[in-house]
Amino acid sequence: AVTKPATTPAATTTAAAADPAAAPAASGGRTYAVQIGAFSSQSIADAEFAKVASSHGVAGRKAVTAVQKGGSTFYRTDVTGFSSKAEADAMCAKLKAA
Repeated sequence: AVTKPATTPAATTTAAAADPAAAPAASGGRTYAVQIGAFSSQSIADAEFAKVASSHGVAGRKAVTAVQKGGSTFYRTDVTGFSSKAEADAMCAKLKAA
């Protein structure tokens, strides 16, 4: 699913998203993200992102956010850094078609 524009990654975003080369787009600092899943551990989230990135040529950055729901922690995993909704939609469609 395509998420709404975000400014900067959340504090729980992984260090990979904090790469200086991965600065927000020049469109007022807004970027779009595509959620690839919510996983039961950080290590599974990292592995799933790596799998998606290598098999689908993902050009965005990884953002993993810990979310509490029903007494459990899930690690919501997004591909971030798309400068437009159209770019994010295209990536989402590519992933859904796989």
